[in-house]
Amino acid sequence: MREFKGKVDQSGDGLVSSPVLKTPTTQLNKIVGDSALLPVHITSANTVSIVKWIFHPRKGEANDLGRFSDGKWVRWNTSDSFGQRLDTADGSTLKISNLVLKDSGVYKAHVTFSTGVTETHTFGLAVYEPVLEPQITPELISRTPDGCNVTLQCQASGQGDLHVSWKRGNPLRALDESPGWYQLSDNGEDLHLFWHRNASDANITCLVSNLVDQKNISVNLLSLCPAEGKGPLARFPISSIGLSLLNAFVDEVEWKFTPTGGQPLLVAEFAQGELRRPHPNDSFGPRVEMVEGTTLKMKDLTMADSGVMDVRVRFASSAIVEYSFNLVVHEPVPPPQINHQIISSSANQCNVTLHCRTSGMSDLHFSWENGNPLRTSEALDWYRLTNGDKDLHLSWRPNTSNSTFTCLVSNSVDQKNISFDVFNICQDEARDECSCFSWVRTTMVVGLALQVATIILLNVLERKAEEMRKELSSESIVVAAESAPDAGREQPPLERAEAARPCGCSRLAALRVAVRAAAARTGCLHPAATDSSQ
Repeated sequence: MREFKGKVDQSGDGLVSSPVLKTPTTQLNKIVGDSALLPVHITSANTVSIVKWIFHPRKGEANDLGRFSDGKWVRWNTSDSFGQRLDTADGSTLKISNLVLKDSGVYKAHVTFSTGVTETHTFGLAVYEPVLEPQITPELISRTPDGCNVTLQCQASGQGDLHVSWKRGNPLRALDESPGWYQLSDNGEDLHLFWHRNASDANITCLVSNLVDQKNISVNLLSLCPAEGKGPLARFPISSIGLSLLNAFVDEVEWKFTPTGGQPLLVAEFAQGELRRPHPNDSFGPRVEMVEGTTLKMKDLTMADSGVMDVRVRFASSAIVEYSFNLVVHEPVPPPQINHQIISSSANQCNVTLHCRTSGMSDLHFSWENGNPLRTSEALDWYRLTNGDKDLHLSWRPNTSNSTFTCLVSNSVDQKNISFDVFNICQDEARDECSCFSWVRTTMVVGLALQVATIILLNVLERKAEEMRKELSSESIVVAAESAPDAGREQPPLERAEAARPCGCSRLAALRVAVRAAAARTGCLHPAATDSSQ
């Protein structure tokens, strides 16, 4: 609901003048280095005269940023903390680039209409530091036949209010979705839990976030509490693969690897507490090692490491247990690029196509998100995805708050993204169109002025020539009468005038006829006017 305010006339008649409409405050949360758009949504049909922007920092006095009027953005003080980081889109949206922490505060746009009514639009901007990478300090408290009591401490550093939470498994899910006891400290940074060795979700993840950013780090509990019950490790990190086995009364273990489309190869044997490599010069080379006597670790994975690892475990009781691990190694996603194409642009709307491209890989998933923090593009008035979601066709309005669009490219193990801000290209296009229109209009005005000047000049020359011809004609008649050699033969007055006319006047008449004919050919003078003047 809008609040109506006004100023009371000091004369005491009780009349209210200069009405002011105040809109609800719009809150924006941004990260350092990002851009913020403050759009003024004007609902009145009246003409806007002035849009004036005022900044109220959290500490200090208010700062008059500038105003937009008569189609121009005027900054009062370009040496303030904002410098060249302020810009406007059509006068209704203020853009702040390369945000810093002290940009946090309240921004007010005072919109004055031609009717004298003023609207005040208020924006609250909070700028946050990006969340730093957290660290997990694990501590094994005790072991039991069923599992381990563990304490994990998540160390989060940085400025501002940080929220710490914990998840388990992959994909992430809540701690209470799996059996087992756990307890969190008051600040949420310390997690005490009992982990069952036969549980499949050995990954525990700490998430640290503020209102605009989030970072996480995971720890595998197998590194603290090696499996001694049933079941192998279900999920593996990409950098190193751990194959955990039963450790109680194990007599011998064999690891046999079958690459995709290849023949089986005996990779390693574990017996009498030692690891033996029957073929040390195979494709794995020195990248295979034993960890804690229960895990075969493979480092520096390559695409050729994809395949099936079959493990055969023989116990002292002659019992045999077999395990099978299916390992798929993926290439990292290459950094994507965004190319843009402006379809059309106007003062109120910009139609753009964004093309997201990568090189050299297939089986990639493409998606698009908008703003910061990222969210789906469903907030747009209109958009469409084509070419396997690689191309985003969108209609963007300059008075919207988010002009950044992010392309996310991922496979099963990796993700890359790149962002593109359509604000600048749409604003530049609108300026180019305005500049082109002004040039064409100026050319037309200059051309019309030249035509009018030519017509006026020709008319003046015509009158001057006519006056000169009459004057010379009368003088030549008098001279001819006084000095005629043949008194018996009298020439006609017109012939005597033509004979006595100076050559300069004849040249002027010829020039006049040529100029008028040229003007008639170019459309500046109607041909009939030329004929009538001769």
